[in-house]
Amino acid sequence: MLGIKATNGLSALIFSKSLRVSPCTNKQFDLTQIVNFVQVDAFKMQFLTGQAPMIIRLPFVISICFIVLFAYLGLSFLSGILIFVVTFATNFLLSRLQARLQKEFMRLQDSRVRSISEALANIKIIKMNVWTHVFQKLISERRALELAVLWRRMCVSQLLITNLYFFPQILQAVVFAFYVGFGNELRLDIAFTVIALMGLIKDPLRAVPLFMGQLIEFRASMRRIQDYLLIEEINYSIVTEARVDPQDSILIRDGSAFHYGASNADIASRSRELDELGSRRGPQTSQEQTMIQRSASFTSLYMPVSLNERKTDSTQKALTDFLSLKQIGLRVKRGQLVCVIGDVGSGKTSLLNCLTNNMLFTDSLFYQQNCHQTIEDIKDQLLENSKKEIPQFRSPVVLSESLALVQQNPWIQNKSIRDNILFGAAFDSVKYAEIIQICQLKKDFEELPAGDHTVIGDKSINLSSGQRAKISLSRAVYSNKECFLMDDPLGALEARVRHRIFKAVLLRKLADKTRVFVTQELAFLHHADAIVCLKDGAVAF
Repeated sequence: MLGIKATNGLSALIFSKSLRVSPCTNKQFDLTQIVNFVQVDAFKMQFLTGQAPMIIRLPFVISICFIVLFAYLGLSFLSGILIFVVTFATNFLLSRLQARLQKEFMRLQDSRVRSISEALANIKIIKMNVWTHVFQKLISERRALELAVLWRRMCVSQLLITNLYFFPQILQAVVFAFYVGFGNELRLDIAFTVIALMGLIKDPLRAVPLFMGQLIEFRASMRRIQDYLLIEEINYSIVTEARVDPQDSILIRDGSAFHYGASNADIASRSRELDELGSRRGPQTSQEQTMIQRSASFTSLYMPVSLNERKTDSTQKALTDFLSLKQIGLRVKRGQLVCVIGDVGSGKTSLLNCLTNNMLFTDSLFYQQNCHQTIEDIKDQLLENSKKEIPQFRSPVVLSESLALVQQNPWIQNKSIRDNILFGAAFDSVKYAEIIQICQLKKDFEELPAGDHTVIGDKSINLSSGQRAKISLSRAVYSNKECFLMDDPLGALEARVRHRIFKAVLLRKLADKTRVFVTQELAFLHHADAIVCLKDGAVAF
């Protein structure tokens, strides 16, 4: 029971930690590793609590048995102690080797599972471009590396099991041979007593070395979890909920600068894995090189250009080029419709991310002093600057209203459409029907087999991109928050539907709400109360 409680507590701690980190602070661990922490590493706690009581009593059993055997056999029992020491040392070394191989096996397993997950998540692209054989070859090679380590680990495991049963079996024969060789008479009373005592020693001979090997695995698992629990958390002092001005809904203080983190350890580790595969396989065709490079991470913003090309790192950039938002300031009044425009990569999504505390902050003084320094030179200072607590009256982002976020890539749960729209809120039939009507979902429900009770499949595979966007927008509108952040939610819709939703939702339904609307549709701009144009991470006008 104690082991189950400890495992559940550790799993809850890992889950709680995952809610306090963001992609900016967590550059080392991906989703696959975090799942392994819960499913594999946390369960080692049950082993420790289950085995500990037995291990605690073993020293007392061994000490008493040794004393009694010395009393019966004298110095001839030193041969038995020698067998005990050899058994312990051999099994201990084999257990350490097995633990090392287990650690390597888990690393390769993480790599293979990550590749399979990315391939399945982007299976449409792979099929349309006939890249199946390239990714199959990549995954097969990673599986081959994994099986090679697994084979070595199983060989060591079999050798360990053999030693666990071989040495205890020869213990009696060796001890009796030395006892008789010293000129002693082996009587039945001595023989049966010694056999009984040695039977008690056999279990420690098997259990202690095995426990030490498992303890090494336990320490390795706990260190993995410890490294994850010690990563930096979101700095909640960056965004403050306060009312600086009764008319203000959103305030970003002038001179604020934001970035996504100074390194990308996960992408670097994947690049090393690709280098290992490339060096072992030899030269590939140009098509295979391109496909394997892209397979490193479909979700990464940066992809290596060539397996043999020197990897470029964001740490080589100057601070002024590294920052996603620099010297920015913004004030949004209550009830305003603010349209945010700009070229691709100008920082429109980053502007919304800084409002939701998904970016790291750098103060204006640090930026002015180090704007021309490379990140590699000031990496530690930049991290310390991003971690420091900011007094509430100096917080760079001030929010005075509750937020609803509509992402460009909608997040959809594997539930029914109605559950996705309600998102835990109470069902109001009148309100729900109105939102379905203005978000142009009524026709979609008529075409779906179960209407709004249709269960959305994994990765929303049974919905189009436009339907996902409308569901995400409906969920935000149903939440009835005071401020809405919208990252081009209408971009996936056709023109006539886009204009209907804009007029019905943003201009009528949410007319009294604060709306920050990222868009590329210039026809919407004349409806805006204010327009923010971004260029290279700064406000152009």
